[in-house]
Amino acid sequence: MEKAEIGHWKAATRKLKKLKKCFASDENPIPAEAYIAVLTACVENRLHGARASIPARKILEEMSEQGHEIPSALGDSCVLNCL
Repeated sequence: MEKAEIGHWKAATRKLKKLKKCFASDENPIPAEAYIAVLTACVENRLHGARASIPARKILEEMSEQGHEIPSALGDSCVLNCL
């Protein structure tokens, strides 16, 4: 959450991946707020020249698989900037 809040999208996506791999389980899922924070960091400044488009896509997929609601404005801006 700290890296996402200061806009470090690359470090935030790495921390999210580590969180998912080491600590997430069926009983203890990753909260939607963590996904949204990292996705917001990726979307800022138009996905940093599309370098953050693949991590953003993966976050959107993981959120939908886990049943988290994706904010429409955030999802729309992500898809628009990825194209």
